Amino acid sequence: MPAGYRYLRHLGAGGFGDVHLAEHIATGRPVAIKYIQQHLLADPEVLARFRREAQILAATDVPTVVRVYDLDTAGDPAHLVMEYVPGVTLWDLMERAPLPAHQALMVLRDVADALRVMAERGLVHRDIKPSNVFVLPSGRAKLGDFGLARAVADDAGFRTAGAPAGTPAYFPPEVSSGDAEATIESDAYSFAIMAYEALTGSRPITAPDAISLITAHWTQPPRPVTDALPGFPPTVAPVLMRALAKAPEGRPLPHELMAALDAVPADAWPTNDRPPVPVPEAPPLEDGTGRGVAAAEEEAGEPVPVADGRAAPTVRAGATPPPPGLQSAPVTVASPVAPREELFQVPAASGERRRGGRRAVVAAA
Repeated sequence: MPAGYRYLRHLGAGGFGDVHLAEHIATGRPVAIKYIQQHLLADPEVLARFRREAQILAATDVPTVVRVYDLDTAGDPAHLVMEYVPGVTLWDLMERAPLPAHQALMVLRDVADALRVMAERGLVHRDIKPSNVFVLPSGRAKLGDFGLARAVADDAGFRTAGAPAGTPAYFPPEVSSGDAEATIESDAYSFAIMAYEALTGSRPITAPDAISLITAHWTQPPRPVTDALPGFPPTVAPVLMRALAKAPEGRPLPHELMAALDAVPADAWPTNDRPPVPVPEAPPLEDGTGRGVAAAEEEAGEPVPVADGRAAPTVRAGATPPPPGLQSAPVTVASPVAPREELFQVPAASGERRRGGRRAVVAAA
């Protein structure tokens, strides 16, 4: 554990490393500490991407974006100290029950605001999906996980070299094909798929596996949103469908799509009679005695169960916690439908993107 922090519990895992909850001892502030996968430390591109995540988050200090406090890539293991967001992901929320329109729109509005701020600073997220949106008990949301982001305005410092990467269900066709670098319009495509899913409970493009899903985004027309949700307001349906266009030119940006969605009267949404899906409160940081979970474990000599049903690792003061998976291949948070949020990286045939690259992408995959 970094000096000055007290370990509390494991929060989850992602493509670059595990995330743990800790407490800043001097201030009592809870933080999320993200450890990079140990086997990736020798890869300079991954380390550079990790630094980019910290730089982008630090440069985007707004309420709708997860903040960053500290970065150490020289430590063992390298880690990023971030704002702890109590709540659940939008993906988790949608898995519980279909959302009413007013609840979905509140979340989407905050994500669009985060993307607008990023766009003004020349930043592209590159991995917009429900599992990267954190919903607070208040219903407001924060956008996080900028590990794939880059700055459009500074190719020398921020360009992500090599293969395209993303999540198949939300992968913009021009990026997954290898024909273009990610742009603000690419984020708009991923945002539109997420908006479609949050408002209708289904996706506009489906396929049985990751490769088929990627190619479907190149060729399969999206299902009309009025078919996915009978009674979807017809005045705004064309705007959402334009955001799902195969060609990036002319797609409405997230804040433009939200302006159209927000213009629809509340009583015009057929799902607004659904009850809101409750966002559970985060488990307490302390064990009820004023001690952190890790402190209670140390005194008791045995692990304390945490919210996901697993036991939190017992960690002695000053020791680096043994985050699960740091010595193994990248992992994702377990779920009954893990492929839905699987991060997919396509091996590049060369370091250069080119027209007609989609055949090489499929062959390599």
